[in-house]
Amino acid sequence: MDSKKKKKILFVGAFKKAGKDGSVGGQMFACRSLLNSSISEKIDWVLLDSTGDSNKNPSLSSRVMRVLKRLSYFFYILCFKGFDAALIFTSGGGSFLEKGTMGLISKMLGKTVIIAPRSGLIPEDYKKSRFMRWFIKRVIRKVDYVICQGAYWKDFYQGVSGSKDEKFVIIQNWLNAEPYFNIQARKLKPDEPLKILYLAWVNGQKGIFDFIDAAKAILTKHKNVEFWVCGEGADSDSARAKVIEYNIQDDVDFKGWVVGEHKMEVLAKTDIYVLPSYFEGFPNALMEAMASRLPVVATTVGSIPDLVTSSQNGLLYEAGNVKALQDALETLINDSEMRQTIAQKARETIRNNNTIDAALQKFDYIFSQLDNKEADRITNHEAMNHELTNQESTN
Repeated sequence: MDSKKKKKILFVGAFKKAGKDGSVGGQMFACRSLLNSSISEKIDWVLLDSTGDSNKNPSLSSRVMRVLKRLSYFFYILCFKGFDAALIFTSGGGSFLEKGTMGLISKMLGKTVIIAPRSGLIPEDYKKSRFMRWFIKRVIRKVDYVICQGAYWKDFYQGVSGSKDEKFVIIQNWLNAEPYFNIQARKLKPDEPLKILYLAWVNGQKGIFDFIDAAKAILTKHKNVEFWVCGEGADSDSARAKVIEYNIQDDVDFKGWVVGEHKMEVLAKTDIYVLPSYFEGFPNALMEAMASRLPVVATTVGSIPDLVTSSQNGLLYEAGNVKALQDALETLINDSEMRQTIAQKARETIRNNNTIDAALQKFDYIFSQLDNKEADRITNHEAMNHELTNQESTN
């Protein structure tokens, strides 16, 4: 793309470092890292921030007001600022309805639209609602590019839309990996407890109750193990109550949200990372743990199998199978050599596939195609005018 003639791109995404309640997410990092990258030297961004205030469910009136405010600003941009193309990051549910509507309106006005769905819940939306089946299919068919976080997601979106291969670009999630690569391999001191980390939103969909159930079972056999829960969410109070009910509160530590240096310290002090989630896109926290040289245990949902190959760079199990989760954790607890081998391969996976540079190359390619899209649009418009002129002459 010609750097002397910058394209103006509407970027709809989450640009704050955290929500008002301190909550963080992978979409925030992904959006900010693009803004702070070398790609910004070639693009004039027009930003529309969609960062949520909290990861807890807001009231319906609050959600409606925020959507109306964003849509109003979207129409303001259309009328007074303008843009050549739109890059739209979206979650599932109401977020997809809102952002998909922005994409469809942009297409109606002849803009190039790139949509980046980043929620493991979108297939559930598709299954449960006839309207969402129609809407998701329509959006994917109409936009120019769909950024897929892995082969699983490409297959899903191509399957529901029937669109051609060239529309779907696989860009695995990415992170600024160097700070995590600096974390040294941890060696347990004699009699020091082995620490197992849950770092995610605290809700049932992320598997927090499976994590607690597995912790209870493991603590009956292994006394020198601690479980750390880092994060908050809709089920935080219920999770704490469950730990008290099981009488394991001395061994399960709820640390709340950990960000920045605090998160790096937690990753450096733990020995195993667990993501027992039921729905995922391509989880940032899992990549962070792998880059930190931690052995990981995760479920086979979303694009996790695109990242983790079981028994090589992690251990995988079917979501909801608490006994399988317990067995995987006990395997790693009992085998320090296996922990070290898996952890080293996990870091190598991130180094090879999930750095910012790897993602930027693909985004740069997509943005370089904007000129071709514009040329095709002009050519098609001229051809249509020529055809209409011929028809008028014939008549």
